[in-house]
Amino acid sequence: MDIERFHVVDIQRGSDEELEARIVSDAEAGRALASRLDGFELRDNVLSVDVSANNTLEDMSVAINQDTDVLTISWRSPSVRYVAQYIEVETTNAKLAELDGKPYAGRRIKVEMNTLPPGRFLPNFQPNAIKISNLPRSITHEEVIALFTGSSSVKRFLVGGFGVIMPDVEQVVRMLRDDIERAASNRLRQFDQPSGTPGMDGVVSVRAHFSSWDEAHVAHTSLSGKRYGSQPVCLRLPDPFTIIVPSEQYTAQKAQWDALMSSIGDRRACMLIVHDAWNIVRTPLSGPAKEAMGAMKVRVENLAKGEMVEGWHRSLCLSNNPFLRRVFGETGAYVRADWKRQSLKMYGAPRAVDLARNMIKNELERLAPLDYTVTFLKG
Repeated sequence: MDIERFHVVDIQRGSDEELEARIVSDAEAGRALASRLDGFELRDNVLSVDVSANNTLEDMSVAINQDTDVLTISWRSPSVRYVAQYIEVETTNAKLAELDGKPYAGRRIKVEMNTLPPGRFLPNFQPNAIKISNLPRSITHEEVIALFTGSSSVKRFLVGGFGVIMPDVEQVVRMLRDDIERAASNRLRQFDQPSGTPGMDGVVSVRAHFSSWDEAHVAHTSLSGKRYGSQPVCLRLPDPFTIIVPSEQYTAQKAQWDALMSSIGDRRACMLIVHDAWNIVRTPLSGPAKEAMGAMKVRVENLAKGEMVEGWHRSLCLSNNPFLRRVFGETGAYVRADWKRQSLKMYGAPRAVDLARNMIKNELERLAPLDYTVTFLKG
């Protein structure tokens, strides 16, 4: 994928010591990244991807996150790993290519070469071996040999280490619900049970519904860092309301954003924060007062959506367009050209927008006679 289609905003370590990366992209690239990375196993950890309904750099119209009062909890279902040894390295490589990603019992098994951890030495280590992971615990030696390895030299390992009691899916679900009800007493409205089988990558998810984002956040905080058996849980709770705008748009509208934040009377009931992150600005809105939140959302939407400009010319879509830079420099208004919709939008103070509108009108009139059509005869 072209690296210019996404931007890593930051990488932070959460309270459970797991790393979390925030990525902004266009909608198509975001869906592609999510489909490829969600459930992907990296260094014995499972990546979890949460696609937010926040704005992307491609479409800056305001979007309100869906299900902001729903906490999604995911974890790896219990599984076993087998190590199969072979005499020849060619056979080992062939089995790796044949078995990796093969579906079995509703799961996608993962196969990799058996390698030593960095800095470790084992005198009896066998390099001509493969590790077969994400197998259900019910599978037997005989089934592994017949269905996968073809080699009778196999060893079984319970994922999670020796001496660790691994609860099954039903046990984890019960423990999760009990922990949530203790932390958020009488606040849990609905608890969605997982489907009959885990996902292809062995990941199980449940959804806990609350009456508000704040109630869901209480449960999120109580579960952060918890493990059931040896498996940590991944928690996903969307921001209650967040938009992302280019830094130029925020600069053009800064006085309006400042006035909007200054108008908030009770910051305990409703809070609007601005996070400047390189070439984008995030503005999350949160608070327990639904009426105040609703009114502020409308005002944020009206400010962020900008004003349409009549007319269009394809040259204005050129990257780093000099005319649009000049408009920004001379008037203070930011103009965004949308190639898909073939439209122009302006952002800024009223006087700046009026000046920019006149500049754009004159430029479109100048460009109009420069267009002409050439007809090619069929050869």
